[in-house]
Amino acid sequence: MLPYLLHSRPSLLHGLTASLSLSRTLPVTGGLVPRRVFGTSKQDAGLSSKKDEARLPVPIPLIERMLPKAAHPYTQLMRLDKPVGSWLLYWPCAWGIGMACHPGIPDPMLLALFGIGTVVMRGAGCTINDMWDRDIDKMVERTKTRPLAAGTVTLNQAVVFMGAQLAVGLGVLVNLNTYRCDSHNLLIFQTHTV
Repeated sequence: MLPYLLHSRPSLLHGLTASLSLSRTLPVTGGLVPRRVFGTSKQDAGLSSKKDEARLPVPIPLIERMLPKAAHPYTQLMRLDKPVGSWLLYWPCAWGIGMACHPGIPDPMLLALFGIGTVVMRGAGCTINDMWDRDIDKMVERTKTRPLAAGTVTLNQAVVFMGAQLAVGLGVLVNLNTYRCDSHNLLIFQTHTV
């Protein structure tokens, strides 16, 4: 209902943007859409150059506040400060576990194993990506602060760290095989083969 009202009455959206004291809007068909909803623009902050932008405080991720300073390059290497990729891997797994379980709550141990597996294996993927692209990352503005490109982690340290992540992933994989040959499983096996 709200999108229809906003699309059919551009003045309503214009009033909304004015009440949020937005300084910039983008013109589109059917009205105005706010470019930013919260925060300040560079002009509002009094910034005019990249030198001025460098003075803005950079928020420290929660994971880096909890761990010792020596671990920070490794958390950045496995992108723990950007958890979206891990969530994108974990939620389909959790959804599948929830659908496969009997009515009730899914097995928390299985959910934990998949959670650890997704974080660790995504981290291993990010680590090997940074190992392969370390020379290119040095030349790109967005990626030149990554640990391998910046030199805070050496290639040998990254290889050892990736090996540790893969070992944890293997440990998760080994724990997923909980097949036991007891009478309950034999009974199920016999009913499916008949």
